[in-house]
Amino acid sequence: MIGFATDKILHSMNVGYALHEFITDENGQPCDYVFIDVNPAFEKVTGLLAADIIGKRVTQVLAETEADQWIKRYGPVAFGGQEMRFEQPSINMDRSLRIHAFSPAAGYFVTMVVDITEETRHKHELAASNELLYRFLNSSSDMAYIKNHEFRYIFVNQALADYYRQQPEEIIGKTDFDLLATPAAKSFRRTDQKSLGAGTLIINEEVIGDRIYESIKFPVKLATSNTGIGAFIKDITANRRNEDYLLQQLTQLDDYAERRVMKEK
Repeated sequence: MIGFATDKILHSMNVGYALHEFITDENGQPCDYVFIDVNPAFEKVTGLLAADIIGKRVTQVLAETEADQWIKRYGPVAFGGQEMRFEQPSINMDRSLRIHAFSPAAGYFVTMVVDITEETRHKHELAASNELLYRFLNSSSDMAYIKNHEFRYIFVNQALADYYRQQPEEIIGKTDFDLLATPAAKSFRRTDQKSLGAGTLIINEEVIGDRIYESIKFPVKLATSNTGIGAFIKDITANRRNEDYLLQQLTQLDDYAERRVMKEK
């Protein structure tokens, strides 16, 4: 009764199931295996039909090269007690599968197979989107970063890495106090805290050495459910110097005009 119930569960679940028995050569080495049992979900996700494979050896079902690969992979499971989890394309390559293999008894192994095609597609789309975003941020001469709730860098673009004269991965996990002189680090920390505390975008001007920077800082909701801080930083030194020069010229022009008027009087 228990065996019947177990068999019914295995054949009605939506996870692919297959039981296999290994065959050994005259030296006791695994050289082939036979398909003993599969459920409908296994047929669906792998494209291998029970009517075509039950009682047959894997070398009769698959091409020799592919069959040899599976024999080598599953041998340690059936005879060594290893448990294995991995991802693999289906036989016809139109699906992505997650496989869990284990041995219920010496010489036998079970594979549990899940179709993860959609999950894999979403991962690839997300990776492509992240790569596009990364390239976009790295194409800018403006510096950009994201820090976590402890004000440690979790993302920096190439412009910011170049400013610190380090590679991006060398900066990740560090704080401004690890990278800047204390006065500058304190200034950055104050404006980070100000934006994080206000919960809104804040624009600041910060002076480091002889350079003037405009920073646009804003809260960023992180995957950890904490809130970090993001920023775009632009070197506006040249703009400020041009503005100062223009203001100086306008002041001189006003002074000249005023003296001219006074002289004419």
